[in-house]
Amino acid sequence: MTAGRPPLTPGTRGNIFRKRLPDGRWRARTRFCGPDGVVRLVQRDSPPGQKDSYGRRAVEALESALAQFSDGGGSGRMTGRTTVAEAVEAHLDTEVRGVLALRTIDTYESVFRVLKPHLGKLRLGEFTARGATRILAAIAAERGPGTARHAKTLLTGAFRLAVDEGAVVRSVIRDVEIRKKTTAKKVSRALSAAELVDLLRQLQASTAPLPPMTGARKDHTTRTVAEFVGSVDLYDPILLAAATGLRRSELLGLLWTDYTRERGELTVTGHVIRAGKTATAPSRLLREAGSKTELSARTVALPEFAREMLDRRRTQIRVISDGVPPVIFPSAAGQLRDPDTFAAQWRRIRGAIGYEWVTLHTFRKSTATVLDASGLTTREVADVLGHSSIAMTQSAYFGRGRTHTSAAEALDQVVGEHLR
Repeated sequence: MTAGRPPLTPGTRGNIFRKRLPDGRWRARTRFCGPDGVVRLVQRDSPPGQKDSYGRRAVEALESALAQFSDGGGSGRMTGRTTVAEAVEAHLDTEVRGVLALRTIDTYESVFRVLKPHLGKLRLGEFTARGATRILAAIAAERGPGTARHAKTLLTGAFRLAVDEGAVVRSVIRDVEIRKKTTAKKVSRALSAAELVDLLRQLQASTAPLPPMTGARKDHTTRTVAEFVGSVDLYDPILLAAATGLRRSELLGLLWTDYTRERGELTVTGHVIRAGKTATAPSRLLREAGSKTELSARTVALPEFAREMLDRRRTQIRVISDGVPPVIFPSAAGQLRDPDTFAAQWRRIRGAIGYEWVTLHTFRKSTATVLDASGLTTREVADVLGHSSIAMTQSAYFGRGRTHTSAAEALDQVVGEHLR
Protein backbone atom coordinates (compact mmCIF):
# COMPACT_ATOMS: atom_id res chain seq x y z
CA MET A 1 0.00 0.00 0.00
CA THR A 2 1.45 3.35 -1.07
CA ALA A 3 1.80 6.23 1.38
CA GLY A 4 -0.77 9.02 1.17
CA ARG A 5 -0.03 12.57 0.22
CA PRO A 6 1.92 14.33 3.02
CA PRO A 7 -0.14 16.98 4.83
CA LEU A 8 0.55 20.64 4.22
CA THR A 9 2.02 22.72 7.00
CA PRO A 10 0.90 26.31 7.73
CA GLY A 11 2.09 28.72 5.03
CA THR A 12 2.72 26.03 2.38
CA ARG A 13 0.87 25.05 -0.80
CA GLY A 14 0.44 22.05 -3.01
CA ASN A 15 1.07 21.80 -6.75
CA ILE A 16 -0.39 24.51 -8.99
CA PHE A 17 -2.78 23.31 -11.70
CA ARG A 18 -3.70 25.37 -14.75
CA LYS A 19 -6.86 25.16 -16.82
CA ARG A 20 -7.89 27.07 -19.97
CA LEU A 21 -11.28 28.75 -19.65
CA PRO A 22 -13.87 29.00 -22.50
CA ASP A 23 -13.17 32.75 -22.94
CA GLY A 24 -9.48 32.07 -23.61
CA ARG A 25 -8.15 33.08 -20.22
CA TRP A 26 -6.43 30.71 -17.82
CA ARG A 27 -7.24 29.64 -14.26
CA ALA A 28 -4.56 28.59 -11.79
CA ARG A 29 -5.47 26.83 -8.54
CA THR A 30 -3.84 25.03 -5.63
CA ARG A 31 -4.41 23.80 -2.12
CA PHE A 32 -3.03 26.20 0.51
CA CYS A 33 -2.64 25.72 4.28
CA GLY A 34 -3.24 29.01 6.11
CA PRO A 35 -1.69 30.19 9.38
CA ASP A 36 -4.65 28.64 11.20
CA GLY A 37 -3.81 25.19 9.79
CA VAL A 38 -6.94 24.99 7.59
CA VAL A 39 -6.35 23.82 4.00
CA ARG A 40 -8.32 25.78 1.40
CA LEU A 41 -8.60 25.71 -2.39
CA VAL A 42 -7.28 29.00 -3.78
CA GLN A 43 -7.63 30.02 -7.44
CA ARG A 44 -6.95 33.05 -9.61
CA ASP A 45 -7.70 33.80 -13.27
CA SER A 46 -5.69 35.67 -15.88
CA PRO A 47 -6.18 39.45 -15.47
CA PRO A 48 -8.86 40.74 -17.90
CA GLY A 49 -7.54 42.27 -21.11
CA GLN A 50 -4.03 40.84 -20.73
CA LYS A 51 -2.50 38.28 -23.05
CA ASP A 52 -1.63 35.14 -21.10
CA SER A 53 0.49 32.46 -22.71
CA TYR A 54 -0.03 29.06 -21.10
CA GLY A 55 -1.50 30.58 -17.92
CA ARG A 56 1.69 32.31 -16.74
CA ARG A 57 -0.13 35.48 -15.62
CA ALA A 58 -2.78 33.42 -13.82
CA VAL A 59 -0.03 31.65 -11.90
CA GLU A 60 1.55 35.01 -11.03
CA ALA A 61 -1.81 36.29 -9.73
CA LEU A 62 -2.23 33.12 -7.67
CA GLU A 63 1.27 33.34 -6.17
CA SER A 64 0.70 37.01 -5.29
CA ALA A 65 -2.49 36.07 -3.46
CA LEU A 66 -0.74 33.23 -1.64
CA ALA A 67 1.99 35.63 -0.50
CA GLN A 68 -0.65 37.82 1.16
CA PHE A 69 -2.21 34.79 2.83
CA SER A 70 1.24 33.67 4.05
CA ASP A 71 1.70 37.04 5.65
CA GLY A 72 -1.07 36.06 8.02
CA GLY A 73 -3.29 38.86 6.82
CA GLY A 74 -1.49 41.24 9.14
CA SER A 75 -1.36 44.92 8.37
CA GLY A 76 1.28 45.69 11.01
CA ARG A 77 5.06 45.56 10.79
CA MET A 78 5.03 41.78 11.32
CA THR A 79 3.86 39.18 8.83
CA GLY A 80 3.93 35.43 8.64
CA ARG A 81 7.27 35.78 6.86
CA THR A 82 8.85 37.75 9.68
CA THR A 83 11.54 35.66 11.34
CA VAL A 84 11.03 34.64 14.95
CA ALA A 85 14.31 36.36 15.84
CA GLU A 86 12.99 39.63 14.38
CA ALA A 87 9.78 39.20 16.39
CA VAL A 88 11.77 38.72 19.61
CA GLU A 89 13.79 41.84 18.76
CA ALA A 90 10.54 43.77 18.29
CA HIS A 91 9.27 42.50 21.65
CA LEU A 92 12.49 43.65 23.34
CA ASP A 93 12.16 47.09 21.72
CA THR A 94 8.53 47.64 22.69
CA GLU A 95 8.11 45.85 26.01
CA VAL A 96 11.54 45.41 27.61
CA ARG A 97 14.14 48.04 26.68
CA GLY A 98 13.53 51.28 28.52
CA VAL A 99 10.53 49.77 30.29
CA LEU A 100 11.80 47.21 32.79
CA ALA A 101 14.52 47.51 35.41
CA LEU A 102 18.10 47.69 34.09
CA ARG A 103 19.10 44.36 35.63
CA THR A 104 16.06 42.70 34.06
CA ILE A 105 16.88 44.22 30.67
CA ASP A 106 20.44 42.89 30.91
CA THR A 107 19.10 39.43 31.75
CA TYR A 108 16.81 39.29 28.72
CA GLU A 109 19.49 40.72 26.39
CA SER A 110 21.85 37.97 27.56
CA VAL A 111 19.19 35.28 27.10
CA PHE A 112 18.40 36.56 23.60
CA ARG A 113 22.06 36.13 22.64
CA VAL A 114 21.73 32.48 23.67
CA LEU A 115 18.34 31.99 21.97
CA LYS A 116 19.04 33.71 18.64
CA PRO A 117 21.38 31.07 17.13
CA HIS A 118 18.77 28.38 17.84
CA LEU A 119 16.09 30.34 15.96
CA GLY A 120 18.11 30.68 12.77
CA LYS A 121 15.93 31.97 9.92
CA LEU A 122 12.72 30.31 11.08
CA ARG A 123 9.66 32.40 10.30
CA LEU A 124 6.62 33.00 12.44
CA GLY A 125 4.41 31.00 10.05
CA GLU A 126 6.81 28.04 10.19
CA PHE A 127 7.43 27.92 13.93
CA THR A 128 5.78 25.01 15.76
CA ALA A 129 5.30 24.05 19.39
CA ARG A 130 7.39 20.95 18.80
CA GLY A 131 10.24 23.03 17.40
CA ALA A 132 10.05 25.48 20.31
CA THR A 133 10.15 22.60 22.78
CA ARG A 134 13.30 21.20 21.16
CA ILE A 135 14.98 24.62 21.24
CA LEU A 136 14.14 25.24 24.89
CA ALA A 137 15.26 21.72 25.85
CA ALA A 138 18.60 22.36 24.14
CA ILE A 139 19.00 25.68 25.99
CA ALA A 140 18.12 24.02 29.31
CA ALA A 141 20.80 21.37 28.73
CA GLU A 142 23.33 23.98 27.63
CA ARG A 143 22.67 26.85 30.05
CA GLY A 144 20.26 25.51 32.67
CA PRO A 145 16.47 25.58 33.23
CA GLY A 146 16.49 29.20 34.39
CA THR A 147 17.80 30.43 31.05
CA ALA A 148 15.29 28.20 29.25
CA ARG A 149 12.42 29.74 31.23
CA HIS A 150 13.61 33.23 30.35
CA ALA A 151 13.89 32.19 26.68
CA LYS A 152 10.31 30.96 26.77
CA THR A 153 9.25 34.31 28.24
CA LEU A 154 10.89 36.07 25.28
CA LEU A 155 9.14 33.78 22.79
CA THR A 156 5.82 34.28 24.58
CA GLY A 157 6.17 38.05 24.29
CA ALA A 158 7.21 37.83 20.63
CA PHE A 159 4.23 35.70 19.65
CA ARG A 160 1.84 37.83 21.69
CA LEU A 161 3.00 40.78 19.61
CA ALA A 162 2.69 38.74 16.42
CA VAL A 163 -0.90 37.82 17.25
CA ASP A 164 -1.74 41.46 17.99
CA GLU A 165 -0.38 42.50 14.60
CA GLY A 166 -2.17 39.73 12.74
CA ALA A 167 0.98 37.93 11.65
CA VAL A 168 -0.24 34.67 13.19
CA VAL A 169 -3.65 33.54 14.36
CA ARG A 170 -2.53 31.82 17.56
CA SER A 171 0.62 31.67 19.68
CA VAL A 172 2.23 28.23 19.42
CA ILE A 173 4.16 28.95 22.64
CA ARG A 174 0.94 28.36 24.60
CA ASP A 175 1.41 24.64 23.92
CA VAL A 176 5.05 24.57 25.08
CA GLU A 177 5.96 23.27 28.51
CA ILE A 178 9.41 23.10 30.05
CA ARG A 179 9.70 19.84 31.93
CA LYS A 180 11.13 20.17 35.40
CA LYS A 181 13.46 17.60 36.92
CA THR A 182 11.93 15.86 39.90
CA THR A 183 14.63 16.39 42.48
CA ALA A 184 14.24 16.59 46.21
CA LYS A 185 13.86 20.17 47.35
CA LYS A 186 16.54 21.40 49.71
CA VAL A 187 15.37 22.10 53.22
CA SER A 188 15.67 25.80 53.97
CA ARG A 189 17.80 26.47 57.03
CA ALA A 190 18.08 29.64 59.08
CA LEU A 191 20.24 30.80 61.95
CA SER A 192 18.77 30.58 65.41
CA ALA A 193 19.03 33.64 67.66
CA ALA A 194 21.93 32.02 69.56
CA GLU A 195 23.77 31.16 66.34
CA LEU A 196 23.27 34.66 65.01
CA VAL A 197 24.74 36.21 68.15
CA ASP A 198 27.69 33.79 68.05
CA LEU A 199 28.35 34.55 64.37
CA LEU A 200 28.37 38.32 64.95
CA ARG A 201 30.74 37.95 67.90
CA GLN A 202 33.14 35.82 65.87
CA LEU A 203 33.22 38.38 63.09
CA GLN A 204 34.65 40.88 65.55
CA ALA A 205 36.90 38.62 67.63
CA SER A 206 37.84 35.48 65.69
CA THR A 207 41.57 34.72 65.72
CA ALA A 208 41.18 31.96 63.14
CA PRO A 209 43.63 32.28 60.22
CA LEU A 210 42.16 34.02 57.19
CA PRO A 211 41.61 31.47 54.39
CA PRO A 212 43.43 32.35 51.14
CA MET A 213 41.47 33.65 48.19
CA THR A 214 40.28 31.07 45.70
CA GLY A 215 42.97 30.61 43.07
CA ALA A 216 45.63 32.47 45.07
CA ARG A 217 49.24 31.33 44.76
CA LYS A 218 49.79 31.37 48.52
CA ASP A 219 48.12 28.64 50.54
CA HIS A 220 48.18 30.68 53.73
CA THR A 221 47.78 34.24 55.01
CA THR A 222 49.12 36.08 58.03
CA ARG A 223 45.90 37.89 58.94
CA THR A 224 43.10 36.64 61.15
CA VAL A 225 39.42 36.56 60.21
CA ALA A 226 38.64 39.50 62.53
CA GLU A 227 41.42 41.59 60.96
CA PHE A 228 40.09 40.88 57.49
CA VAL A 229 36.50 41.70 58.53
CA GLY A 230 37.67 45.06 59.83
CA SER A 231 39.77 45.86 56.76
CA VAL A 232 36.98 45.23 54.24
CA ASP A 233 34.17 46.69 56.39
CA LEU A 234 32.20 43.44 56.64
CA TYR A 235 30.78 43.52 60.17
CA ASP A 236 28.50 46.57 59.95
CA PRO A 237 26.60 45.57 56.78
CA ILE A 238 26.11 42.01 58.04
CA LEU A 239 24.86 43.36 61.38
CA LEU A 240 22.34 45.56 59.58
CA ALA A 241 21.33 42.66 57.31
CA ALA A 242 20.56 40.59 60.40
CA ALA A 243 18.65 43.50 61.95
CA THR A 244 16.50 44.30 58.92
CA GLY A 245 16.37 41.30 56.59
CA LEU A 246 17.32 43.54 53.65
CA ARG A 247 18.48 42.04 50.38
CA ARG A 248 22.20 42.60 49.74
CA SER A 249 21.49 44.95 46.82
CA GLU A 250 19.14 46.98 49.03
CA LEU A 251 21.66 47.01 51.87
CA LEU A 252 24.45 48.42 49.70
CA GLY A 253 22.06 50.93 48.11
CA LEU A 254 21.09 52.57 51.42
CA LEU A 255 21.70 56.32 51.62
CA TRP A 256 22.25 58.34 54.77
CA THR A 257 19.09 60.24 53.91
CA ASP A 258 17.21 56.92 54.23
CA TYR A 259 18.01 56.79 57.95
CA THR A 260 15.81 58.75 60.40
CA ARG A 261 17.47 58.64 63.84
CA GLU A 262 14.62 60.41 65.63
CA ARG A 263 12.13 57.71 64.67
CA GLY A 264 14.67 54.88 64.52
CA GLU A 265 13.62 53.97 60.99
CA LEU A 266 15.29 53.05 57.72
CA THR A 267 13.54 53.54 54.38
CA VAL A 268 14.46 51.40 51.35
CA THR A 269 14.60 53.73 48.34
CA GLY A 270 16.89 51.90 45.90
CA HIS A 271 19.39 49.15 45.31
CA VAL A 272 22.82 48.61 43.74
CA ILE A 273 23.00 46.51 40.58
CA ARG A 274 25.55 45.69 37.90
CA ALA A 275 24.02 46.46 34.53
CA GLY A 276 24.43 48.39 31.27
CA LYS A 277 26.54 45.87 29.38
CA THR A 278 26.63 46.43 25.61
CA ALA A 279 28.60 45.04 22.69
CA THR A 280 31.21 47.78 23.14
CA ALA A 281 31.11 48.52 26.88
CA PRO A 282 31.29 46.36 30.03
CA SER A 283 28.65 46.40 32.73
CA ARG A 284 28.95 48.93 35.54
CA LEU A 285 27.65 49.41 39.06
CA LEU A 286 24.55 51.58 39.33
CA ARG A 287 22.29 52.63 42.15
CA GLU A 288 18.81 52.18 40.77
CA ALA A 289 16.04 54.11 42.50
CA GLY A 290 13.01 52.02 43.27
CA SER A 291 12.74 48.44 44.47
CA LYS A 292 12.11 44.86 43.41
CA THR A 293 8.38 44.95 44.14
CA GLU A 294 5.87 47.58 45.25
CA LEU A 295 6.13 46.42 48.85
CA SER A 296 9.93 46.31 48.71
CA ALA A 297 9.84 50.12 48.99
CA ARG A 298 9.30 49.99 52.70
CA THR A 299 10.24 51.58 56.00
CA VAL A 300 11.79 49.31 58.62
CA ALA A 301 11.92 50.05 62.33
CA LEU A 302 15.45 49.48 63.61
CA PRO A 303 16.43 47.67 66.81
CA GLU A 304 18.59 49.69 69.18
CA PHE A 305 21.81 47.80 68.36
CA ALA A 306 21.41 48.70 64.67
CA ARG A 307 20.81 52.37 65.51
CA GLU A 308 23.93 52.42 67.68
CA MET A 309 25.97 51.02 64.81
CA LEU A 310 24.66 53.62 62.34
CA ASP A 311 25.21 56.48 64.79
CA ARG A 312 28.79 55.34 65.34
CA ARG A 313 29.36 54.92 61.64
CA ARG A 314 28.02 58.37 60.83
CA THR A 315 30.76 60.00 62.93
CA GLN A 316 33.50 58.17 61.04
CA ILE A 317 35.07 59.84 58.01
CA ARG A 318 34.55 57.85 54.84
CA VAL A 319 35.61 59.28 51.50
CA ILE A 320 32.97 59.19 48.77
CA SER A 321 34.08 59.85 45.18
CA ASP A 322 32.54 62.65 43.16
CA GLY A 323 29.33 61.61 41.46
CA VAL A 324 28.70 58.72 43.85
CA PRO A 325 25.54 59.00 45.97
CA PRO A 326 26.09 59.18 49.77
CA VAL A 327 25.66 55.47 50.46
CA ILE A 328 26.06 54.13 53.99
CA PHE A 329 28.32 51.28 52.85
CA PRO A 330 30.68 52.50 50.10
CA SER A 331 33.62 50.51 48.78
CA ALA A 332 37.15 51.10 50.05
CA ALA A 333 37.73 53.28 46.97
CA GLY A 334 34.70 55.46 47.74
CA GLN A 335 32.59 53.94 44.97
CA LEU A 336 29.39 51.94 45.03
CA ARG A 337 30.02 48.56 46.63
CA ASP A 338 29.59 45.52 44.41
CA PRO A 339 27.03 43.05 45.84
CA ASP A 340 28.96 40.16 44.28
CA THR A 341 32.24 41.26 45.87
CA PHE A 342 30.45 41.63 49.20
CA ALA A 343 29.15 38.06 48.88
CA ALA A 344 32.63 36.77 47.94
CA GLN A 345 34.15 38.42 51.03
CA TRP A 346 31.62 36.65 53.23
CA ARG A 347 32.18 33.28 51.50
CA ARG A 348 35.90 33.57 52.11
CA ILE A 349 35.60 33.64 55.90
CA ARG A 350 32.38 31.81 56.74
CA GLY A 351 33.96 28.33 56.89
CA ALA A 352 36.72 29.55 59.20
CA ILE A 353 34.18 30.59 61.83
CA GLY A 354 32.06 27.45 61.50
CA TYR A 355 29.24 28.74 59.31
CA GLU A 356 30.10 27.32 55.89
CA TRP A 357 26.40 26.73 55.10
CA VAL A 358 25.38 30.36 55.69
CA THR A 359 24.87 32.60 52.64
CA LEU A 360 24.02 36.29 52.71
CA HIS A 361 20.43 35.33 51.95
CA THR A 362 20.45 33.19 55.11
CA PHE A 363 20.54 36.37 57.19
CA ARG A 364 17.27 37.38 55.55
CA LYS A 365 15.72 34.01 56.38
CA SER A 366 17.14 34.21 59.90
CA THR A 367 15.51 37.59 60.50
CA ALA A 368 12.17 36.06 59.53
CA THR A 369 12.78 33.06 61.82
CA VAL A 370 13.66 35.23 64.83
CA LEU A 371 10.62 37.44 64.29
CA ASP A 372 8.34 34.44 63.89
CA ALA A 373 9.68 32.87 67.10
CA SER A 374 9.08 36.18 68.88
CA GLY A 375 5.37 36.02 68.11
CA LEU A 376 4.99 38.37 65.14
CA THR A 377 2.31 37.47 62.62
CA THR A 378 3.13 36.29 59.11
CA ARG A 379 1.80 39.58 57.77
CA GLU A 380 4.13 41.60 60.00
CA VAL A 381 7.15 39.51 59.00
CA ALA A 382 6.25 39.88 55.31
CA ASP A 383 6.06 43.66 55.73
CA VAL A 384 9.53 43.76 57.31
CA LEU A 385 11.02 41.64 54.49
CA GLY A 386 9.15 43.48 51.73
CA HIS A 387 7.44 40.39 50.36
CA SER A 388 4.63 41.10 47.93
CA SER A 389 2.59 38.00 48.74
CA ILE A 390 1.64 35.89 51.75
CA ALA A 391 -1.30 33.53 52.30
CA MET A 392 -4.39 34.57 50.32
CA THR A 393 -6.56 35.29 53.37
CA GLN A 394 -3.97 37.58 54.92
CA SER A 395 -3.25 39.32 51.64
CA ALA A 396 -6.93 39.99 51.02
CA TYR A 397 -8.07 41.02 54.48
CA PHE A 398 -5.12 42.73 56.15
CA GLY A 399 -3.39 46.03 55.37
CA ARG A 400 0.18 45.75 54.07
CA GLY A 401 3.25 47.95 53.89
CA ARG A 402 3.24 49.12 57.51
CA THR A 403 6.22 49.87 59.74
CA HIS A 404 6.28 47.45 62.69
CA THR A 405 8.13 48.65 65.80
CA SER A 406 7.36 45.29 67.41
CA ALA A 407 9.81 43.69 64.96
CA ALA A 408 12.61 45.98 66.09
CA GLU A 409 11.81 45.33 69.76
CA ALA A 410 11.85 41.55 69.18
CA LEU A 411 15.24 41.64 67.44
CA ASP A 412 16.72 43.89 70.10
CA GLN A 413 15.54 41.54 72.82
CA VAL A 414 16.89 38.28 71.36
CA VAL A 415 19.99 39.61 69.59
CA GLY A 416 20.90 43.12 70.70
CA GLU A 417 21.07 42.41 74.44
CA HIS A 418 23.66 39.68 73.87
CA LEU A 419 25.89 41.93 71.74
CA ARG A 420 26.25 44.71 74.31
